[in-house]
Amino acid sequence: MHSPFKKKEKEDQLAVFKFISRAWDGATPPLRRPLKFRLLPALVALPVLLGLAMSTAWAAPPGQTPPPADGTISGQVKHATTGQLVGNAEVRLRHWQSEVELAPLTARADAQGNFRFEGLDTGSQVFYRVEVTYDGVPFPGKFASFEPGATQLSLPLDVYETTADDTAITVDRFHFIIMSDQPGTFAILELYQFSNQGDRAYVGSVNKGGQRETVRVALPAGAQGLSLQGGTLGVDFLQIDGGLAATSPVVPGTDTFDMAFMYAVPYAGKTLSLNRPLYYATSSVNGLLLDVGATLTSDALTFAGQRAVQDQTYLQYSGQNLKAGATLPLQLDNLDKMKVAAPTGPGTSDNPAEASPSGGDLSQTTLLWLVLALGGIAVILGLVYPRLRPRLGGEVATAQAGDPALERQRLLLTLARLDQAYQAGRLNEAVYSRVRARRKAELMEIMHRRGEES
Repeated sequence: MHSPFKKKEKEDQLAVFKFISRAWDGATPPLRRPLKFRLLPALVALPVLLGLAMSTAWAAPPGQTPPPADGTISGQVKHATTGQLVGNAEVRLRHWQSEVELAPLTARADAQGNFRFEGLDTGSQVFYRVEVTYDGVPFPGKFASFEPGATQLSLPLDVYETTADDTAITVDRFHFIIMSDQPGTFAILELYQFSNQGDRAYVGSVNKGGQRETVRVALPAGAQGLSLQGGTLGVDFLQIDGGLAATSPVVPGTDTFDMAFMYAVPYAGKTLSLNRPLYYATSSVNGLLLDVGATLTSDALTFAGQRAVQDQTYLQYSGQNLKAGATLPLQLDNLDKMKVAAPTGPGTSDNPAEASPSGGDLSQTTLLWLVLALGGIAVILGLVYPRLRPRLGGEVATAQAGDPALERQRLLLTLARLDQAYQAGRLNEAVYSRVRARRKAELMEIMHRRGEES
Protein backbone atom coordinates (compact mmCIF):
# COMPACT_ATOMS: atom_id res chain seq x y z
CA MET A 1 0.00 0.00 0.00
CA HIS A 2 1.24 3.43 -0.84
CA SER A 3 -1.09 5.63 1.20
CA PRO A 4 -2.42 5.74 4.79
CA PHE A 5 -5.63 3.97 5.78
CA LYS A 6 -7.90 6.79 4.72
CA LYS A 7 -11.64 6.48 5.04
CA LYS A 8 -12.36 6.66 1.33
CA GLU A 9 -9.60 4.15 0.57
CA LYS A 10 -11.05 1.71 3.09
CA GLU A 11 -14.52 2.14 1.61
CA ASP A 12 -13.11 1.33 -1.81
CA GLN A 13 -11.37 -1.75 -0.48
CA LEU A 14 -14.41 -3.07 1.35
CA ALA A 15 -16.64 -2.58 -1.67
CA VAL A 16 -14.31 -4.62 -3.84
CA PHE A 17 -13.72 -7.24 -1.13
CA LYS A 18 -17.44 -7.83 -0.68
CA PHE A 19 -17.86 -8.37 -4.41
CA ILE A 20 -14.94 -10.76 -4.72
CA SER A 21 -15.89 -12.75 -1.62
CA ARG A 22 -19.23 -13.53 -3.21
CA ALA A 23 -18.30 -13.82 -6.86
CA TRP A 24 -14.86 -15.46 -6.96
CA ASP A 25 -14.69 -18.18 -9.63
CA GLY A 26 -12.03 -20.36 -8.01
CA ALA A 27 -8.97 -19.65 -10.20
CA THR A 28 -5.88 -20.23 -8.11
CA PRO A 29 -2.64 -18.26 -8.49
CA PRO A 30 0.41 -20.55 -8.32
CA LEU A 31 2.23 -19.14 -5.28
CA ARG A 32 3.11 -21.71 -2.63
CA ARG A 33 5.13 -21.59 0.54
CA PRO A 34 5.05 -24.20 3.34
CA LEU A 35 3.27 -23.09 6.50
CA LYS A 36 2.82 -25.05 9.70
CA PHE A 37 -0.19 -24.72 12.01
CA ARG A 38 1.62 -22.48 14.48
CA LEU A 39 2.33 -20.05 11.62
CA LEU A 40 -1.19 -20.19 10.24
CA PRO A 41 -1.95 -16.48 10.61
CA ALA A 42 0.06 -15.95 7.42
CA LEU A 43 -3.25 -16.48 5.64
CA VAL A 44 -3.20 -12.70 5.56
CA ALA A 45 -1.32 -13.05 2.27
CA LEU A 46 -4.76 -13.03 0.69
CA PRO A 47 -4.73 -9.46 -0.68
CA VAL A 48 -1.46 -10.18 -2.47
CA LEU A 49 -2.29 -13.63 -3.77
CA LEU A 50 -5.55 -12.43 -5.25
CA GLY A 51 -4.33 -9.05 -6.41
CA LEU A 52 -7.28 -7.37 -4.73
CA ALA A 53 -7.91 -3.66 -4.60
CA MET A 54 -5.16 -3.17 -2.14
CA SER A 55 -1.47 -2.50 -2.66
CA THR A 56 1.07 -4.64 -0.85
CA ALA A 57 3.16 -3.39 2.06
CA TRP A 58 6.65 -4.75 1.67
CA ALA A 59 8.88 -5.43 4.67
CA ALA A 60 12.08 -3.45 5.01
CA PRO A 61 15.23 -5.28 3.87
CA PRO A 62 17.40 -6.74 6.63
CA GLY A 63 19.69 -4.15 8.19
CA GLN A 64 17.63 -1.18 7.05
CA THR A 65 17.43 1.69 9.57
CA PRO A 66 14.09 1.62 11.43
CA PRO A 67 11.75 4.50 10.58
CA PRO A 68 11.73 7.44 13.02
CA ALA A 69 8.98 7.73 15.62
CA ASP A 70 7.23 10.56 13.78
CA GLY A 71 3.81 9.01 13.24
CA THR A 72 0.55 10.71 14.17
CA ILE A 73 -2.83 9.08 14.78
CA SER A 74 -5.87 11.33 14.97
CA GLY A 75 -9.61 10.93 14.97
CA GLN A 76 -12.91 12.05 16.39
CA VAL A 77 -15.28 10.42 18.88
CA LYS A 78 -18.87 10.37 17.67
CA HIS A 79 -22.08 9.07 19.21
CA ALA A 80 -23.46 7.01 16.33
CA THR A 81 -26.88 6.57 17.97
CA THR A 82 -27.57 10.29 18.31
CA GLY A 83 -25.15 11.68 15.74
CA GLN A 84 -23.61 13.98 18.36
CA LEU A 85 -19.89 14.45 18.98
CA VAL A 86 -18.51 13.16 22.28
CA GLY A 87 -16.18 15.66 23.87
CA ASN A 88 -13.60 15.39 26.66
CA ALA A 89 -13.46 11.58 26.56
CA GLU A 90 -10.25 9.75 27.44
CA VAL A 91 -9.02 7.85 24.39
CA ARG A 92 -6.64 4.91 24.72
CA LEU A 93 -4.24 3.85 22.01
CA ARG A 94 -3.37 0.17 22.21
CA HIS A 95 -0.38 -0.97 20.20
CA TRP A 96 1.46 -4.17 19.43
CA GLN A 97 5.12 -4.66 18.51
CA SER A 98 5.79 -7.93 16.67
CA GLU A 99 2.49 -9.29 18.11
CA VAL A 100 3.38 -8.36 21.72
CA GLU A 101 0.99 -5.84 23.24
CA LEU A 102 2.72 -2.85 24.85
CA ALA A 103 1.47 -0.44 27.50
CA PRO A 104 -1.36 1.73 26.10
CA LEU A 105 -1.11 5.48 25.54
CA THR A 106 -3.86 7.90 26.54
CA ALA A 107 -5.07 11.27 25.28
CA ARG A 108 -7.99 13.50 26.19
CA ALA A 109 -10.36 14.44 23.36
CA ASP A 110 -11.28 18.11 23.08
CA ALA A 111 -14.80 19.51 23.36
CA GLN A 112 -15.51 18.51 19.73
CA GLY A 113 -14.32 14.95 20.26
CA ASN A 114 -11.00 15.37 18.43
CA PHE A 115 -8.03 13.39 19.68
CA ARG A 116 -4.42 13.08 18.59
CA PHE A 117 -1.39 10.88 19.37
CA GLU A 118 2.07 11.95 18.19
CA GLY A 119 5.60 10.55 18.16
CA LEU A 120 4.47 7.06 17.14
CA ASP A 121 6.51 4.26 15.62
CA THR A 122 5.55 3.84 11.95
CA GLY A 123 7.47 0.59 11.46
CA SER A 124 5.98 -2.39 9.69
CA GLN A 125 6.05 -4.49 12.87
CA VAL A 126 3.73 -2.17 14.80
CA PHE A 127 -0.04 -1.96 14.63
CA TYR A 128 -2.57 0.12 16.55
CA ARG A 129 -6.15 0.25 17.75
CA VAL A 130 -7.87 3.16 19.50
CA GLU A 131 -10.66 2.71 22.00
CA VAL A 132 -12.78 4.84 24.27
CA THR A 133 -14.96 4.04 27.26
CA TYR A 134 -18.50 5.40 27.11
CA ASP A 135 -21.10 4.79 29.82
CA GLY A 136 -18.75 2.27 31.39
CA VAL A 137 -18.31 0.25 28.19
CA PRO A 138 -15.09 0.19 26.12
CA PHE A 139 -15.70 0.76 22.41
CA PRO A 140 -12.70 -0.34 20.29
CA GLY A 141 -11.87 0.85 16.80
CA LYS A 142 -10.34 -1.17 13.97
CA PHE A 143 -6.83 -2.59 13.83
CA ALA A 144 -4.56 -0.47 11.64
CA SER A 145 -0.92 0.24 10.88
CA PHE A 146 1.08 2.89 9.06
CA GLU A 147 1.78 2.31 5.41
CA PRO A 148 5.41 2.53 4.18
CA GLY A 149 6.45 6.18 4.08
CA ALA A 150 3.24 7.40 5.73
CA THR A 151 3.22 9.37 9.00
CA GLN A 152 -0.51 10.18 9.30
CA LEU A 153 -3.29 7.75 10.25
CA SER A 154 -6.94 8.64 10.77
CA LEU A 155 -8.90 6.37 13.14
CA PRO A 156 -12.40 7.63 13.97
CA LEU A 157 -14.26 6.19 16.98
CA ASP A 158 -18.00 5.56 17.33
CA VAL A 159 -19.93 4.93 20.53
CA TYR A 160 -23.56 3.87 20.96
CA GLU A 161 -26.33 3.63 23.47
CA THR A 162 -26.16 0.15 24.97
CA THR A 163 -28.30 -2.86 25.83
CA ALA A 164 -27.76 -6.13 27.69
CA ASP A 165 -30.48 -7.83 25.63
CA ASP A 166 -28.98 -10.16 23.00
CA THR A 167 -32.17 -10.89 21.07
CA ALA A 168 -30.98 -8.73 18.16
CA ILE A 169 -27.68 -10.62 17.86
CA THR A 170 -27.32 -13.13 15.03
CA VAL A 171 -24.52 -15.07 13.39
CA ASP A 172 -24.63 -14.39 9.69
CA ARG A 173 -21.93 -16.91 8.84
CA PHE A 174 -20.17 -19.67 10.70
CA HIS A 175 -17.30 -21.28 8.78
CA PHE A 176 -15.11 -24.18 9.81
CA ILE A 177 -12.24 -26.08 8.25
CA ILE A 178 -11.19 -29.46 9.67
CA MET A 179 -7.70 -30.67 8.79
CA SER A 180 -5.25 -33.35 9.90
CA ASP A 181 -1.78 -34.60 9.05
CA GLN A 182 -1.06 -36.49 12.27
CA PRO A 183 -2.72 -39.65 13.54
CA GLY A 184 -4.74 -38.81 16.62
CA THR A 185 -5.20 -35.05 16.07
CA PHE A 186 -7.43 -32.68 14.10
CA ALA A 187 -6.68 -28.97 13.64
CA ILE A 188 -9.76 -26.80 13.25
CA LEU A 189 -10.13 -23.21 12.03
CA GLU A 190 -13.38 -21.41 12.84
CA LEU A 191 -14.65 -18.04 11.61
CA TYR A 192 -17.75 -16.24 12.90
CA GLN A 193 -19.43 -13.10 11.57
CA PHE A 194 -21.92 -11.46 13.95
CA SER A 195 -24.62 -8.91 13.18
CA ASN A 196 -26.70 -6.69 15.44
CA GLN A 197 -30.17 -6.06 14.08
CA GLY A 198 -31.01 -3.51 16.77
CA ASP A 199 -30.15 0.16 17.20
CA ARG A 200 -28.06 -0.19 20.37
CA ALA A 201 -24.72 -1.84 21.03
CA TYR A 202 -24.97 -5.18 22.77
CA VAL A 203 -22.71 -5.12 25.85
CA GLY A 204 -23.58 -8.37 27.65
CA SER A 205 -22.80 -8.53 31.35
CA VAL A 206 -19.87 -8.30 33.77
CA ASN A 207 -18.63 -11.62 35.18
CA LYS A 208 -17.53 -12.35 38.75
CA GLY A 209 -13.98 -11.37 37.86
CA GLY A 210 -15.10 -7.90 36.81
CA GLN A 211 -14.62 -8.52 33.07
CA ARG A 212 -17.30 -7.88 30.52
CA GLU A 213 -18.57 -10.80 28.43
CA THR A 214 -20.54 -10.12 25.26
CA VAL A 215 -21.01 -12.61 22.41
CA ARG A 216 -19.75 -16.12 22.98
CA VAL A 217 -19.22 -19.29 21.01
CA ALA A 218 -18.94 -22.89 22.16
CA LEU A 219 -15.96 -25.16 21.58
CA PRO A 220 -16.22 -28.94 21.26
CA ALA A 221 -15.18 -31.16 24.13
CA GLY A 222 -11.44 -31.78 24.17
CA ALA A 223 -10.45 -28.57 22.35
CA GLN A 224 -6.95 -27.39 23.28
CA GLY A 225 -4.19 -25.10 22.08
CA LEU A 226 -6.57 -22.21 21.34
CA SER A 227 -4.94 -19.61 19.08
CA LEU A 228 -6.66 -16.29 18.35
CA GLN A 229 -6.34 -14.76 14.90
CA GLY A 230 -6.86 -11.24 16.25
CA GLY A 231 -6.88 -9.55 19.65
CA THR A 232 -5.38 -10.62 22.97
CA LEU A 233 -6.63 -13.53 25.04
CA GLY A 234 -7.63 -12.32 28.49
CA VAL A 235 -8.28 -8.80 27.18
CA ASP A 236 -10.30 -8.92 23.97
CA PHE A 237 -11.47 -12.51 24.43
CA LEU A 238 -11.92 -14.71 27.47
CA GLN A 239 -11.68 -18.48 27.54
CA ILE A 240 -14.77 -19.50 29.49
CA ASP A 241 -16.19 -22.85 30.51
CA GLY A 242 -16.92 -24.66 27.26
CA GLY A 243 -16.04 -21.87 24.92
CA LEU A 244 -14.83 -18.37 24.12
CA ALA A 245 -16.39 -15.00 24.97
CA ALA A 246 -15.68 -11.56 23.53
CA THR A 247 -15.29 -8.49 25.72
CA SER A 248 -16.09 -5.89 23.04
CA PRO A 249 -19.61 -4.63 22.35
CA VAL A 250 -21.36 -5.67 19.15
CA VAL A 251 -22.48 -2.47 17.48
CA PRO A 252 -25.56 -2.19 15.24
CA GLY A 253 -25.28 -3.31 11.66
CA THR A 254 -24.47 -6.32 9.49
CA ASP A 255 -21.22 -8.22 10.02
CA THR A 256 -20.03 -5.71 12.63
CA PHE A 257 -18.08 -8.18 14.76
CA ASP A 258 -15.83 -11.10 13.82
CA MET A 259 -14.16 -13.95 15.68
CA ALA A 260 -11.45 -16.12 14.12
CA PHE A 261 -9.45 -18.75 15.96
CA MET A 262 -7.87 -22.18 15.71
CA TYR A 263 -7.54 -25.12 18.05
CA ALA A 264 -6.61 -28.80 18.09
CA VAL A 265 -8.76 -31.77 19.11
CA PRO A 266 -7.12 -35.13 19.87
CA TYR A 267 -9.03 -38.33 19.14
CA ALA A 268 -8.82 -42.06 19.71
CA GLY A 269 -11.06 -44.63 18.16
CA LYS A 270 -13.33 -44.60 15.13
CA THR A 271 -15.48 -41.52 15.85
CA LEU A 272 -15.16 -38.02 17.28
CA SER A 273 -17.97 -35.71 18.39
CA LEU A 274 -17.59 -32.00 17.65
CA ASN A 275 -21.11 -31.12 18.81
CA ARG A 276 -21.67 -27.67 20.24
CA PRO A 277 -24.64 -25.46 21.22
CA LEU A 278 -25.52 -22.43 19.12
CA TYR A 279 -26.14 -19.39 21.29
CA TYR A 280 -27.55 -17.24 18.48
CA ALA A 281 -29.67 -17.73 15.40
CA THR A 282 -27.26 -18.69 12.63
CA SER A 283 -28.12 -17.90 9.04
CA SER A 284 -25.42 -19.94 7.32
CA VAL A 285 -22.99 -22.71 8.25
CA ASN A 286 -20.31 -23.82 5.81
CA GLY A 287 -17.58 -26.35 6.48
CA LEU A 288 -14.74 -28.16 4.76
CA LEU A 289 -13.20 -31.48 5.80
CA LEU A 290 -9.88 -32.59 4.37
CA ASP A 291 -10.62 -35.82 2.53
CA VAL A 292 -8.20 -38.33 4.04
CA GLY A 293 -10.79 -41.02 4.72
CA ALA A 294 -12.93 -39.54 7.49
CA THR A 295 -16.52 -38.45 6.91
CA LEU A 296 -18.75 -35.93 8.68
CA THR A 297 -22.27 -36.73 9.83
CA SER A 298 -24.73 -34.00 10.83
CA ASP A 299 -28.51 -33.76 10.88
CA ALA A 300 -28.18 -29.99 10.42
CA LEU A 301 -25.80 -29.95 7.45
CA THR A 302 -26.02 -31.25 3.90
CA PHE A 303 -23.15 -32.71 1.94
CA ALA A 304 -22.42 -30.21 -0.84
CA GLY A 305 -19.88 -32.22 -2.82
CA GLN A 306 -16.13 -32.20 -3.16
CA ARG A 307 -13.88 -29.21 -3.66
CA ALA A 308 -10.33 -29.42 -4.97
CA VAL A 309 -7.89 -26.90 -3.51
CA GLN A 310 -4.17 -26.95 -4.30
CA ASP A 311 -4.10 -30.63 -5.31
CA GLN A 312 -6.04 -31.71 -2.24
CA THR A 313 -9.68 -32.71 -1.98
CA TYR A 314 -12.07 -31.40 0.65
CA LEU A 315 -15.59 -32.49 1.49
CA GLN A 316 -17.97 -29.54 1.76
CA TYR A 317 -20.99 -29.28 4.04
CA SER A 318 -23.56 -26.51 4.43
CA GLY A 319 -26.66 -25.60 6.38
CA GLN A 320 -28.99 -22.65 6.80
CA ASN A 321 -31.26 -20.99 9.32
CA LEU A 322 -30.30 -22.76 12.53
CA LYS A 323 -32.16 -21.61 15.63
CA ALA A 324 -30.66 -20.11 18.75
CA GLY A 325 -30.41 -22.65 21.54
CA ALA A 326 -30.14 -25.58 19.14
CA THR A 327 -27.23 -28.01 19.16
CA LEU A 328 -25.16 -28.21 16.00
CA PRO A 329 -24.40 -31.93 15.65
CA LEU A 330 -21.01 -32.66 14.07
CA GLN A 331 -19.58 -36.16 14.20
CA LEU A 332 -16.49 -37.41 12.42
CA ASP A 333 -16.65 -41.08 11.43
CA ASN A 334 -14.31 -43.67 9.90
CA LEU A 335 -11.29 -42.26 11.72
CA ASP A 336 -9.69 -45.70 11.66
CA LYS A 337 -9.70 -45.53 7.85
CA MET A 338 -7.87 -42.22 7.58
CA LYS A 339 -4.73 -42.26 5.45
CA VAL A 340 -2.52 -39.91 7.46
CA ALA A 341 1.22 -40.41 7.61
CA ALA A 342 2.90 -39.99 10.97
CA PRO A 343 5.17 -36.90 11.02
CA THR A 344 8.92 -37.45 11.04
CA GLY A 345 12.06 -35.34 11.02
CA PRO A 346 12.93 -31.96 12.51
CA GLY A 347 10.10 -29.92 13.98
CA THR A 348 7.97 -32.93 14.85
CA SER A 349 6.04 -32.27 18.03
CA ASP A 350 4.07 -34.47 20.38
CA ASN A 351 1.92 -31.49 21.34
CA PRO A 352 -1.45 -31.66 19.50
CA ALA A 353 -1.70 -27.87 19.68
CA GLU A 354 1.33 -27.64 17.38
CA ALA A 355 -0.01 -30.05 14.80
CA SER A 356 0.15 -29.06 11.16
CA PRO A 357 -3.42 -28.55 9.92
CA SER A 358 -3.42 -30.47 6.68
CA GLY A 359 -1.93 -33.39 4.89
CA GLY A 360 1.73 -32.52 4.49
CA ASP A 361 2.81 -28.90 4.68
CA LEU A 362 -0.15 -26.57 4.33
CA SER A 363 0.75 -23.82 1.88
CA GLN A 364 -0.43 -20.25 2.35
CA THR A 365 -2.26 -20.45 -0.95
CA THR A 366 -4.12 -23.59 0.08
CA LEU A 367 -5.42 -22.09 3.31
CA LEU A 368 -6.41 -18.85 1.63
CA TRP A 369 -8.45 -20.61 -1.01
CA LEU A 370 -10.09 -22.78 1.61
CA VAL A 371 -11.26 -19.68 3.45
CA LEU A 372 -12.34 -18.08 0.19
CA ALA A 373 -14.35 -21.20 -0.61
CA LEU A 374 -16.27 -20.59 2.60
CA GLY A 375 -16.75 -16.87 1.98
CA GLY A 376 -14.72 -15.83 5.03
CA ILE A 377 -12.73 -13.08 3.32
CA ALA A 378 -14.32 -10.29 5.34
CA VAL A 379 -13.11 -11.88 8.57
CA ILE A 380 -9.56 -12.24 7.28
CA LEU A 381 -9.23 -8.76 5.87
CA GLY A 382 -10.96 -6.98 8.71
CA LEU A 383 -9.57 -8.91 11.66
CA VAL A 384 -6.39 -10.70 10.67
CA TYR A 385 -4.69 -8.80 7.87
CA PRO A 386 -3.95 -5.50 9.66
CA ARG A 387 -2.36 -7.34 12.58
CA LEU A 388 -0.20 -9.84 10.74
CA ARG A 389 0.68 -8.04 7.53
CA PRO A 390 4.22 -7.22 8.78
CA ARG A 391 5.07 -10.90 9.30
CA LEU A 392 4.10 -11.71 5.77
CA GLY A 393 5.74 -8.76 4.06
CA GLY A 394 9.20 -10.27 3.65
CA GLU A 395 7.87 -13.52 2.20
CA VAL A 396 5.64 -11.82 -0.32
CA ALA A 397 8.31 -9.35 -1.31
CA THR A 398 10.66 -12.22 -2.06
CA ALA A 399 8.03 -13.94 -4.16
CA GLN A 400 7.21 -10.83 -6.15
CA ALA A 401 10.82 -9.85 -6.68
CA GLY A 402 11.51 -13.29 -8.11
CA ASP A 403 8.56 -13.33 -10.48
CA PRO A 404 7.31 -9.94 -11.74
CA ALA A 405 5.34 -11.78 -14.41
CA LEU A 406 3.20 -13.31 -11.67
CA GLU A 407 2.49 -9.89 -10.16
CA ARG A 408 1.55 -8.62 -13.61
CA GLN A 409 -0.83 -11.56 -13.95
CA ARG A 410 -2.45 -10.74 -10.62
CA LEU A 411 -2.97 -7.11 -11.54
CA LEU A 412 -4.49 -8.06 -14.88
CA LEU A 413 -6.82 -10.44 -13.06
CA THR A 414 -7.78 -7.72 -10.60
CA LEU A 415 -8.61 -5.29 -13.40
CA ALA A 416 -10.76 -7.93 -15.06
CA ARG A 417 -12.63 -8.57 -11.80
CA LEU A 418 -13.15 -4.84 -11.27
CA ASP A 419 -14.56 -4.45 -14.77
CA GLN A 420 -16.86 -7.40 -14.18
CA ALA A 421 -18.08 -6.00 -10.87
CA TYR A 422 -18.71 -2.55 -12.33
CA GLN A 423 -20.56 -3.89 -15.35
CA ALA A 424 -22.71 -6.03 -13.08
CA GLY A 425 -23.61 -2.97 -11.00
CA ARG A 426 -21.89 -4.19 -7.83
CA LEU A 427 -19.48 -1.24 -7.64
CA ASN A 428 -20.39 2.41 -8.00
CA GLU A 429 -18.55 4.51 -10.55
CA ALA A 430 -16.53 6.52 -8.02
CA VAL A 431 -15.11 3.44 -6.29
CA TYR A 432 -14.50 1.69 -9.61
CA SER A 433 -12.63 4.64 -11.09
CA ARG A 434 -10.38 5.17 -8.09
CA VAL A 435 -9.46 1.54 -7.59
CA ARG A 436 -8.94 0.86 -11.29
CA ALA A 437 -6.68 3.89 -11.62
CA ARG A 438 -4.49 2.69 -8.75
CA ARG A 439 -4.22 -0.86 -10.09
CA LYS A 440 -3.52 0.36 -13.63
CA ALA A 441 -0.73 2.62 -12.35
CA GLU A 442 0.88 -0.33 -10.58
CA LEU A 443 0.61 -2.42 -13.74
CA MET A 444 2.27 0.28 -15.82
CA GLU A 445 5.08 0.52 -13.26
CA ILE A 446 5.74 -3.22 -13.48
CA MET A 447 5.68 -3.18 -17.28
CA HIS A 448 8.07 -0.23 -17.29
CA ARG A 449 10.40 -2.02 -14.92
CA ARG A 450 10.35 -5.17 -17.04
CA GLY A 451 11.13 -3.07 -20.10
CA GLU A 452 14.21 -1.63 -18.41
CA GLU A 453 15.43 -5.12 -17.47
CA SER A 454 15.04 -6.53 -20.98
